[in-house]
Order: sequence, then structure tokens, then C-alpha cells
Amino acid sequence: MANYALVVKHTARQKSIGLRVKPGVVELSCPRWTTQELIDRVLRDRADWIARQLGECARLPQVQKPVPEEGATWMFRGDPHALTIVPGNKQVHAVNGVLRVSVPTTNPPPGLVSALLDHFFKAEALSHFRSRTQYFAEQIGVLPTEVRIRRYRARWGSCSAQGVVTYHWPIIQAPDWVSDYLIVHELAHLVHFDHSPAFWAVVESVMPQWRDARHWLKERGAVLLLP
Repeated sequence: MANYALVVKHTARQKSIGLRVKPGVVELSCPRWTTQELIDRVLRDRADWIARQLGECARLPQVQKPVPEEGATWMFRGDPHALTIVPGNKQVHAVNGVLRVSVPTTNPPPGLVSALLDHFFKAEALSHFRSRTQYFAEQIGVLPTEVRIRRYRARWGSCSAQGVVTYHWPIIQAPDWVSDYLIVHELAHLVHFDHSPAFWAVVESVMPQWRDARHWLKERGAVLLLP
């Protein structure tokens, strides 16, 4: 049996048992009523799958979030940007491969640059996702009721039965064709609220290269899920 740390999350919103595998960790989410006996049975039944997923995770390169300091490389919409910190009002601009962070002091307090970067990426993500969601919604023929952003811990987005589409905002750092896949994926749930062949047919009708985007997220997207 594979060795791993098990994290079990009981939530009222969860309708079924879900498994997610990360390096050395298996996260199991389940309804509040789930018994330990049922959890143990699921882990036994999925033992081979868990072992394969853990093996794949072990083969992936370890990722680290870039540091918010002078000269560090940060990605923005798929392009590398060199971080530079300059005196000025609290703001961030991305121009010609440079991510310019203006702070009112040469020795900014801990966390200020990170907070400014988060604010910048959130604002850019919300604007970009709203625009692209409208574009793809017209192609698919659906009408989402609201576009939101948030930072998820282990997923890229969600779509509610009420038509509220929510995106993991750090994905604004990925290439546009990857974030486009996320948008199409969530909007396709307004046609089929599952992952059936019919659902994937909707995704492919709008984005034939969706497999490449999903592969990118699997191979290179882990850094975007780091807190």
C-alpha cells in the first residue's frame, strides 16, 4: 500500500465522496454523514488509482511560488515579467516584460509587495474573465448570471446551478489559451452539469485543443495553487 498523508474534509455542501491527490497527500472530501467505515472502503477500492496518482506526482518537478523581491520572475498571462520595485504610490503595472511595483518607501513593510501583487492580479483576472466569459458564453449559447473570482485551494473554478461562474484568480498568470479552457469548461456546465461525453463534446466544439490546456494545468499549474 502506498504511503501518504490523508486529509479528510467533511462538509455540508458535499454530495458525494471526492478524492484529490497531491505529492504525498490524499485529500478526501465527503458529506458530513460519511462514516469512517465508508471512507476506509473507498480508500481500499481506489488504492491502485491512488498509488498511480502518487507516482505521477512524485515524477513531477517540485514547484515554488516566486518571491516578491527585486529581479524575481513572475508570470502574467503566460509571459515572464521581471519584478522591479520603485518608489511611488502603491500600484502595479505590467509593461514590456516588467512587473513594476511602486511603494512609498525604499524599505516596504513585510507583505506589502505581495499584497499589491495580489490586488493587481485579482483586478486583471476579474476584468479578463468577465470579458472572455461573455465571449465564450455567446459561442456556447448560455447566459451565466454572475462572474466571480476567488482563490481556491485545490480546484480551478466552479459553476453553480444558478449560473454563477467562479474562477481561481491566480490562473491569470497562465497563458490565455489555458485560462480560456477554464472558462469554456465552467460554461459548459451550464449545458451539462456533469463530466459526461456530452459535456466534453460541448467543450471540444468551442476549444478543440482543450486536452493541451488540461495537460498544461496538470504539468505546470501546481504553482498557481500555492497559497
